[in-house]
Amino acid sequence: MVEFALAFPLFLLLLLAVFDLGRMLFTYVSLTNASREMARAAAVPNSTDAEVYGAFNQTLAFLGPVGATQNVIVTVYDSAGTEVDSVTCTSIPISSCDIPDRDSAGGSVNVAATTTFVLSPAFDGMLSAVQRVSGTSLSFNLSTTTRAFIE
Repeated sequence: MVEFALAFPLFLLLLLAVFDLGRMLFTYVSLTNASREMARAAAVPNSTDAEVYGAFNQTLAFLGPVGATQNVIVTVYDSAGTEVDSVTCTSIPISSCDIPDRDSAGGSVNVAATTTFVLSPAFDGMLSAVQRVSGTSLSFNLSTTTRAFIE
């Protein structure tokens, strides 16, 4: 019985870590897919701003924590690879954003999305001593970049 009392908390911590790793991977894949869809929608000629950020919002399968750093940077390049224009949308999901003009560029659209992933509150009590001693945070920045060529 003593062995169980010693091993169970470690097993529980390992199980919660696996769940949080799965949540973090899901968040990263969702963010990557949403930025890929946004870049694809932006590369289509004559697409409206609402269609472009709507593609991002429809694909996004998570909402980050309140107050977390979240942004999407859309950059348009010409055929020579020179930056034409760039805009930063500072909230996810995107409610309004003035996407740069893509019709005259003839090059590519680059979408860089960033969000903050916060570990499960279950780890807050277990790792608070480690956090105080090391000065580290229980959150991670996840970012992804996607490029699509304008058709």
